[in-house]
Amino acid sequence: LLVEDNPVDQELAEQLLQAVGIVVTTANNGLEALACLEREQFDAVLMDCQMPVMDGLNLTLRIKEDSMLKKLPVLLFSSLITEKLRHKGVSVGADDQISKPEVTQLAHRAMALIKAREQDQA
Repeated sequence: LLVEDNPVDQELAEQLLQAVGIVVTTANNGLEALACLEREQFDAVLMDCQMPVMDGLNLTLRIKEDSMLKKLPVLLFSSLITEKLRHKGVSVGADDQISKPEVTQLAHRAMALIKAREQDQA
């Protein structure tokens, strides 16, 4: 599940993920993503930290506090991951964090999270 409010960033991230064979569902904000999570199962959630309606930090916290979703890997990305923002991501349970300038690593990091989850379930 890719959660990004900026259409250009969403399209770029979607293309990078699809290029490595990841099937992508998109949402424009945390509230839309939460509705998707209630309807479908996903291997990971990749989301922007700063979005309208519900931001990525609040959605991550909701995912990690939910007994059915808490093992779902969450990767946060933002324009700039500062130490303060990284600390906030860790405090809500994010499994990984990258800055948008590193977006080319998004697919690689997403695959690593998905494979780690599969190994944990085995």
